[in-house]
Amino acid sequence: METVKAGGEKAIAVSIADKIANLRSFFAQYDKEGPAIWKKFNRGKDKKLWFEKEVLTMAKANWNNPLINELEGLVDKLEKTTLP
Repeated sequence: METVKAGGEKAIAVSIADKIANLRSFFAQYDKEGPAIWKKFNRGKDKKLWFEKEVLTMAKANWNNPLINELEGLVDKLEKTTLP
């Protein structure tokens, strides 16, 4: 999260690309396992969602790039998986 907050443009780009790749991987696994995937996260789905939203907020404040839109779409999708 600090990389997105204080990093240079290249560092932010790498960090955001990594977040996007991780979320894509999460959804590929979610498609196979469904909500049971959340058992793999020690901190739970609410903290995972909070973290991803914080990263998105910082990225929006510090970087103007189309990847932000992609990340935002994935975070929105993640939020839907956390609903009861």
